[in-house]
Amino acid sequence: MPPGDVPRNAYPELPVLPYIGTTVAMPDVVNYISKATIGVPIKRAAYVIIRNESGRGQQGINNNYIGLQADGDRHPEKWTPFFTGTCVHAENMTGNLRRFICFKDWMTCADICFDAVSSRGLYVGGYAHPYANMHINTDDDWPLAYWREWVTGSDTTQISDGNKNDLLAQYKVAVQDFPSVRFVRYYLNLGRKFFVGG
Repeated sequence: MPPGDVPRNAYPELPVLPYIGTTVAMPDVVNYISKATIGVPIKRAAYVIIRNESGRGQQGINNNYIGLQADGDRHPEKWTPFFTGTCVHAENMTGNLRRFICFKDWMTCADICFDAVSSRGLYVGGYAHPYANMHINTDDDWPLAYWREWVTGSDTTQISDGNKNDLLAQYKVAVQDFPSVRFVRYYLNLGRKFFVGG
């Protein structure tokens, strides 16, 4: 879509709001995700999506930190009650005007991200669909699946080495912030062992 064209509106029943740049502190995001009752692979994927799509929380669009757009197909109807409206803003990758979903707060946006990652299989151990159509067997598979499923919407798109390495670096941070249950239990038991031994 050339710059200047008014994007399609898949939600004409919602208010069209002025663009407002919003921010969120990533430690707050980590804390919120940590408390969510979702699987660890979903937590990791959601964290990277939020971090990458929002420039580490500094480039939110009306509390939208996941790049959720409103100028294509409608999203699952169960999400619609959580949308406060839409706004038009230039997307980062192309500079083209796009219509974005607006949220009341960043936590609601994060909740939608959790549901999207889970339902679309966009996590390690999942099958990314309906666009990527690929199994995500390892951490190394995740960037390509994300690029196809979330960024381009095409199962033939390839990701550059630079983008892949950047996403893998972010994913490693997510692994540190959201360790596996087995890892946590091991170190809790190890600490208990040393405490008892002392």
